[in-house]
Amino acid sequence: MKKPLLKLTSTILSASMLLSSVALFSTNAEETATKTEAKTSSFFDKLPKFRTGDNSLKEERPDDIKVISSVEDYYNTAISNGADLKVSSGKSSLPNNVDNSQSPYFPPIGNQGNIGSCGPWAQVYYQFTYTMNKERNVETTYYNSFSPKFTYNLINCGWDTGSNYFEIYDSLKYNGCASLYQVPYDDNVTSLSPTETVWKEAIKAQLKDYQLFDEIGTKDSKISSVNDEDLLPIKTALANGDILTFSTYISSFNVGRVEINSSTPENTNHFDEYIVSHLDGQEGAHRMTIVGYNDNIWFDHNGNHYVDQGEMGAFKIANSWDKDYANNGFIWVTYDALNEDSVITSDVEKHERVFQDVTRIDVHPYNYSGDFYLKATLGTSARYNSQLYITAELNGTEIQCGAFANSEGYGTKEINYDGYYGYNVGTFVFPLKNVAPDLTAENFKNYTWIVKGESGYENVADFDVLELEFVNAQTGETFTRPDEVPYTVNGSAKTLEFNKSNLNNIIVYYRGFNTPTLHYNTNGTWNTAEMEYREERNHLYKYIIPAEDET
Repeated sequence: MKKPLLKLTSTILSASMLLSSVALFSTNAEETATKTEAKTSSFFDKLPKFRTGDNSLKEERPDDIKVISSVEDYYNTAISNGADLKVSSGKSSLPNNVDNSQSPYFPPIGNQGNIGSCGPWAQVYYQFTYTMNKERNVETTYYNSFSPKFTYNLINCGWDTGSNYFEIYDSLKYNGCASLYQVPYDDNVTSLSPTETVWKEAIKAQLKDYQLFDEIGTKDSKISSVNDEDLLPIKTALANGDILTFSTYISSFNVGRVEINSSTPENTNHFDEYIVSHLDGQEGAHRMTIVGYNDNIWFDHNGNHYVDQGEMGAFKIANSWDKDYANNGFIWVTYDALNEDSVITSDVEKHERVFQDVTRIDVHPYNYSGDFYLKATLGTSARYNSQLYITAELNGTEIQCGAFANSEGYGTKEINYDGYYGYNVGTFVFPLKNVAPDLTAENFKNYTWIVKGESGYENVADFDVLELEFVNAQTGETFTRPDEVPYTVNGSAKTLEFNKSNLNNIIVYYRGFNTPTLHYNTNGTWNTAEMEYREERNHLYKYIIPAEDET
């Protein structure tokens, strides 16, 4: 099932793949701790009856996602994004055991309930909270944990149909995220929390970038031991204090127990804990969080009670089904579970790899763009039929983004900003560094800000633009247009400029004859200039007269 996609970001996102939610596992298998093909009935029987997610994790990903293919790639990426690295490159420097869930930055295990929000729980609540508070060096509390509901409701178009990982990251990039204290988690999947205080705080915490790890466990990169080269990028990231997220089919987990063996003393510390040996199908699409690894945990894949090649090592995974799930909310996944085909000789009939689309993130410093924003007060009864676009222009260069827009779904599910039927008003705050990354307190006044308010279809609903204010909170400077705002559009659009034009360069646009020549007078002297060919703002030619030449 495809859903219309709400665009509250400055990029165009593809139609959503459902990574929603969780499922009740059904099994007729007899409980066993040593047979990898048997799902432990006591484990599955106590799981809550949650809705199963869409069973496709094969959505085409955006072309511009950065891919980490090696340890060198990881270090180059992390260093370029300003990460504080703890471990030098190379497998010899990696510890045998890493557990980032013990960090003061990691939030308590949460519970998504019967909502398809597993992606935001993994990527927003766990990963973004941890990474942002680690960057700030502050202990994670309820008040500075980030709300999975805030992000989920921005991207789900008012339907509880799940989300995909890159859609979530794009929302964190361009909208930031409100705290769990400001937007508590509940079963309301439609409200956009349309209040100025919430959105003003949300833009202080923004994602900088995210990267995808190369797929491992395929025929060309089969994991055979704890020191396998293909494991190194992910283990290096975890050892350097990252936590990662991944997609999987949780209803197809084969779950066993950690046993005691005299040759693997670490197992004593984790005796009887649940561990995933492989997938036996593709049921129950889900997003989860990798918090660490342990090279010294052994799982008896083939049930022969001997430690065989490939049976050592496991990742520690956090889930979003509360502390009743598995090992107090966590579960182990063996290294061999990453393989399409097990390296261990056993009688398992079907063995599929557990990890897909493993990602890491970098964040901007807290309040990176919180001082420069557009405050917009808007009113409508059909929020999916209304768009707001911002363009920043400086010295003739324009950058446009959609601040509050969608490219599909006109006329679908006519609800307001609170998520209900009927007209209502909301106030939103959009960070201007999304449009102008080089924006500073000093050059703020030199920009021309252009806002386009648009209603998609006539007679669906009025779209009222009640207030538009560009704010430089560092200096108190604002740009407004009381002569033109408020205004209403219905099946139409209106564009306004906000600037101090006498401080700007003069930009001349022309559409007509080919290769036009511009003549202009500067202090009594006539100047001649060939206009540049530029298809911009419905014109074909453009020339910029520098401010110092103005007359």
